[in-house]
Amino acid sequence: MRVTLAALLSLFFVIASGCGGNRPCSSATCAVGCCDSSGRCQTGSFSAACGIGGATCSVCSVTQTCSQGQCIGSNSGAGTGAGGGFSGTGGGSSGPQVEVMPSSATVVSGGALTLSGRVVGGVDNGVAFSLAQGGGSLSRTSPSTAIFYAASGNSTVRILATSVQNTSLSRFIDLNVSPTLERFSVAPESPSSNALLLPPGSKQTFSGVRTTTIPNSPSPSSMVVGVSGLQWFVWPSGTIDGTGTLTAATTDERVYAREPSTNLWSSADVTVTATNTNAIAISPAVSTVTRGGVVQLTAMVSSGAAVTWRVSPNGGSVNSTGTYTAPNTPGVFLVQATAGSQYALATIVVQ
Repeated sequence: MRVTLAALLSLFFVIASGCGGNRPCSSATCAVGCCDSSGRCQTGSFSAACGIGGATCSVCSVTQTCSQGQCIGSNSGAGTGAGGGFSGTGGGSSGPQVEVMPSSATVVSGGALTLSGRVVGGVDNGVAFSLAQGGGSLSRTSPSTAIFYAASGNSTVRILATSVQNTSLSRFIDLNVSPTLERFSVAPESPSSNALLLPPGSKQTFSGVRTTTIPNSPSPSSMVVGVSGLQWFVWPSGTIDGTGTLTAATTDERVYAREPSTNLWSSADVTVTATNTNAIAISPAVSTVTRGGVVQLTAMVSSGAAVTWRVSPNGGSVNSTGTYTAPNTPGVFLVQATAGSQYALATIVVQ
């Protein structure tokens, strides 16, 4: 009788599990892990069961370790960088992979960070970004771009970047949200806050600037300072040197700056225009002056066309020869030189 009852109970549990008692392991039920051979969701962080996005778990070789759901080691292509740095790719040395920038970063509490993604080695129809862990929100602005908006407070966030074409290809982006750090921005930006326009082959120097509180001030006060020691990168590819000077390519680009001591990132977008005979550049591209100080700017125009100058509102003054006089208030201001339909921008940091 006991044997018969045990058999009946076993049959009951088999039928119950087959009738939807447990949902099958998939990308929907195991988004931050992988599915093992028995159909169970694993964390995907072990060498014997490594993976993300609900894909079948991989077994890493003896020379590899499992990191962020990828087998990393002597056979791995991880850690490659667009423009020379800090992007991350999915594991394996061959086959399509998801590449992101940045792959890890710190975000100021309540701040924002632009994320970039693409598929390399395969069809790239875009990358979808989703919150896998932690708070905040995402806004997808293009097939390969999303902006992460951090919530208030201190937290850890994990974002999953997944190929639209092949959802088995994915990559984690790890973010730390900090309420104690001060954000910085990349300058210059377009006066209309759209992408900066540059002709192919032209050069533009970028800089990092931060608004910081003046210590021991009797009333709340702040000043704008330059950020030194930044690392510079270009997405998806391009040429930028250690001083932040970009040589524009033939396609649109995104310039990233990273502060090594905090792992804070910031970016600016560049739209590359068709070659124009009135290509123009300003020297110096970035200047730091005291309040009321003077900087002589020079516009270089390939065609020799006439140049007109103007400065951002309340940003001081500039005359017809490019002599800039700073205002008596600190800030970051843009001076624009225009020749025909082309223009260039110089960033002035007034301290």
